[in-house]
Amino acid sequence: TRAEFVQLLANLSGVDTAEYAGEAPFKDVKPTKWYAGPIGWAYKYELVGGYPDNTFHPDQAVSREELAKLVVNYIDYADIFVPENPAIDRFNDADSIQSWARSFVESLRVTGLMAGDDYGNFNPQKTANRAEVATLTMRLLPYMSSEDVNLDLVLGRFEDGVCSAHHYYEFYMGYNGSFTAENLEAAFLAKMGLDLPEYEDRYHIVFEDSCVSDALEKYQGCGVGASIVATLVFKITDSVDNYETDDLELEYRIIKYPDAEGQFNLCPEDYDLNLIAEDLQFLVQVDDAERLFIQLQTASTFTPKNIGAYLFRQLGLAPGAFELVFEYIEDYEDMLNDYEGITHAQAILGENCSIAIRDLAETERLRENGELGEDEYVQSDFVMQSFHCEKDLSEFFNSMLPDNGTEFVFDGTLGNEASFANWLLEQVSASEGEPQHSKIRLENFEEVKNAYDAIVAGSSANIDVTATFIIPKETFIDNNKHNYPDVECERTYSIQFTK
Repeated sequence: TRAEFVQLLANLSGVDTAEYAGEAPFKDVKPTKWYAGPIGWAYKYELVGGYPDNTFHPDQAVSREELAKLVVNYIDYADIFVPENPAIDRFNDADSIQSWARSFVESLRVTGLMAGDDYGNFNPQKTANRAEVATLTMRLLPYMSSEDVNLDLVLGRFEDGVCSAHHYYEFYMGYNGSFTAENLEAAFLAKMGLDLPEYEDRYHIVFEDSCVSDALEKYQGCGVGASIVATLVFKITDSVDNYETDDLELEYRIIKYPDAEGQFNLCPEDYDLNLIAEDLQFLVQVDDAERLFIQLQTASTFTPKNIGAYLFRQLGLAPGAFELVFEYIEDYEDMLNDYEGITHAQAILGENCSIAIRDLAETERLRENGELGEDEYVQSDFVMQSFHCEKDLSEFFNSMLPDNGTEFVFDGTLGNEASFANWLLEQVSASEGEPQHSKIRLENFEEVKNAYDAIVAGSSANIDVTATFIIPKETFIDNNKHNYPDVECERTYSIQFTK
């Protein structure tokens, strides 16, 4: 939450925040609350701000783009120098980052403190979880002092990072040849922020005998996209100070996913399609529910091909090389009929569909060699799978808002920000019939007001107004198991003002 992350920043600085309990001006931060001191400290030193209604929302979840702003503000406050070390040239979803957050996200991309997911996306509106925050903290720690790194502190932070949704760290390895003790050590060091060039091979991870080889044996037996849970015992060593930490024993989920460049690979030569089909059950386990979530927008996109592509991306397979096959077309038709009947934020559950995975590339190769007939395919056995299928709320919301550049006419007197925001929300709702349950945040009201004041009496002018429309998660939560973030969409409209 916003309060928890501010507390974390205060802990990193070693600040006694009790004296700042009365510094927070927000009406939802009472001086008697545990977070009043940290928020007061962060506000005084301009690490955080509030909302236009003079609230802070201490219990609100932090999105990844909000996290970026907080971290950059803290780096400036603490006068920390972080050299450029980008892990990615550009996030694939950079255009979805809100305008106010772009410079902050870019700063963390350039320094490598935040690197995005395996598909090159930053996921700006996604809630930042504890594991992501722990990883970011560990990457930042080595830059916070010119003194030697406190390895026991680093190890403690690493252990705290296991407080993710599934209670273990996830490491992503490629195929069997890339699973080595050296690569696993490199993954650990990167997570801990101990892989910086200036350390010159100073720090190492030493695993207890046999724990890596035991994990490797399990890993070699799992299919692409599947995972193992391994118990690893290890310690950190410092070759310069001749120091080592105590052993730490933790569980880790190690996943066979695309390679380091994020490219989809086909299976190795000895792959087993039946294992891959069974790996769909792994995806269900990861979701911590008895179903697999698929978000598609409309009935026209709810096709076996698109459902298959969604699954294959999560399995680390090239979608164009594989195909999802329903054993009984009635299974798919029942799901489609149910899907056509729901609106956004609702979901249907396809119970126990019998499906198989078909290898199109291998099928074509064998047909060309005359080893398969026209009606024969290389595919897995049929397995039973349940699907939880949702209509994508963000896509739906985007489709219901007027396009950028839409013109509106304002014929009143420009008052305060709140009254103008309500007027714009009414115009958008009236023009499209949706979204009745949204909120609005103006991004450039001061610019608009200055431009309005410059209009000569008796004349008119068009002024661009940028606003973020928000559907609060409470509007569409249909299951307490899923902590949806608020959905936000930014638009710029041309408003004709007349004096």
